[in-house]
Amino acid sequence: MKLWTGALAERNFRYLVSARAISYFGTYLAPIAVAFAVLDLTGSASDTGIAFACWTLAQVSVLMVGGVVSDRLPRRLVMVSSDAANVCIRVSMGVLLLTGQARIWEIFCCRRSEAPRRRSTLRPRAASFPKWSRSRSCSRPTP
Repeated sequence: MKLWTGALAERNFRYLVSARAISYFGTYLAPIAVAFAVLDLTGSASDTGIAFACWTLAQVSVLMVGGVVSDRLPRRLVMVSSDAANVCIRVSMGVLLLTGQARIWEIFCCRRSEAPRRRSTLRPRAASFPKWSRSRSCSRPTP
């Protein structure tokens, strides 16, 4: 009995889907963790807002540059390097918080550093899925 069929039969596609699922889980869970971390550090709703403003302003400011970078460099390089940078940022923020050494400005800097990484990978990630749908096993209609 064949375990995987269709697109999931492709090993690289399974890797891509798995990596995206893990990446999205961390990406969308991080703002919740940051909100609680900032509230725990300062107790200030204003500081929580500033942390999110750092992320938003950095994301908007890097929007066009991220698109150019992702168009000029190989997709795989952009995705892997940006996820590796994201892991480093998130691990450093986690270590700071867990050891009790975090200061609010460090949280602001980490939040600012996360946004450009995410924005620069949207185009290569979106472009990676149609590539798989054109492969032999995915493009043929099933009888």
